[in-house]
Amino acid sequence: MKSVAAPAPTDGNVSHGRSPAARPGALFRAGERASVALPAEIGFLAAYGLAPGLLLACAQQARLLGVSAECILLGEGLMQEADYYKALARHCKTAYIESNVRLGGASCYPQSIHAGVADIAGSHRARWLLAPRGAAIARVIQAARATDTPAFALTGPTQLSGLVQRQHRREILARASFDLPNGYPQFSAFQKSAMLPSVRVAAMLLMAAMALVVSGLFWLAVTFVCGLVFLCGIFLRLSAAAMSDSAAADSAPDLPEALLPLYTIIVPLYDEASVIAQLVGALDALDYPKARLDIKFVVEECDPSTLAALTALALPARYEIIVAPEGR
Repeated sequence: MKSVAAPAPTDGNVSHGRSPAARPGALFRAGERASVALPAEIGFLAAYGLAPGLLLACAQQARLLGVSAECILLGEGLMQEADYYKALARHCKTAYIESNVRLGGASCYPQSIHAGVADIAGSHRARWLLAPRGAAIARVIQAARATDTPAFALTGPTQLSGLVQRQHRREILARASFDLPNGYPQFSAFQKSAMLPSVRVAAMLLMAAMALVVSGLFWLAVTFVCGLVFLCGIFLRLSAAAMSDSAAADSAPDLPEALLPLYTIIVPLYDEASVIAQLVGALDALDYPKARLDIKFVVEECDPSTLAALTALALPARYEIIVAPEGR
């Protein structure tokens, strides 16, 4: 599917409200307007030349899946996230932030990402930076109508997430390294007290092995263990063969798509730029509603080639690229 592209913004960090022009080959239809009531989160796009038929199809699919309509539009890759929020900024007559700005002290991790709001530091004319989703988009549109000079600027959730993560890099690194040993030391091998039993067990096994060697029973013990492993493999194969002859169990009933959970896939990558396109193709082929997929690519800070390969693909909104800060 082709992505719907909003017109290129003005040069610089901020683009202001202007009506987009139709592009050849894109899903714009000049002069068309939606003839039915559309959800507020996508309805405003009809006034900017987006095909009403496409918007209506997204609204219907959203009702089927139980998600907001822009999730369909963005999750299916019908429109890039940046283009959507640029159009929303134009509609709200406010600025769109498309590159780095310095966030204020009221921003926090991860709450600012979840809420879709952070404060802007410095002399920027907007006080707040918003990345609304779902029902919050309608509230932002209503707030913009109530004033000629909105006190907020807009950006996409991915852009806001990146800004917050860069601002709170040290905190994120500390939490990733120490939250488990500090909060649940009994589940962490970081503490020496948790490592002592393992050390004792290893020492006992080493002493037992040395005793076997000295007593001449070492090779007998090795033969016994290898034979036991071999017998376990035979038993496993025989059990699988026996089970294959039995009647297949009834398959589980299909869930309605509206009841399917949001499914998160975390894909850690390192030095794998050459297979990125193949990997994304395999993930795109998953038999699951794309609006309910949340795929996170985690790349290392010291691996710019993999990050560049991911960025070059202009991935739809169901994908998120997370750069893991370098740490212990």
